Amino acid sequence: MKKSLSTLFVLTLAFPLAAFAQGTLKIGTVDMQRAFKDYNKTKEAEGKINDAKNAARKEYDDRAEDYKKSLDEISVECG
Repeated sequence: MKKSLSTLFVLTLAFPLAAFAQGTLKIGTVDMQRAFKDYNKTKEAEGKINDAKNAARKEYDDRAEDYKKSLDEISVECG
């Protein structure tokens, strides 16, 4: 058991070294901005977010308008 684990450990260390020595080590990069932009569910998620944002904006505007009306009523009654 110990011998097989030590052999596996040595091979795990030796394989990347052998690949690097042969010059076959390849590194890839991913453009995450492009990946997210091109992903089909991104547009759906953006639509949901924009709908929620618009609903929140409308609710805020309604509450701000009610608040201003209440302030005007209070100032008329007191003044």
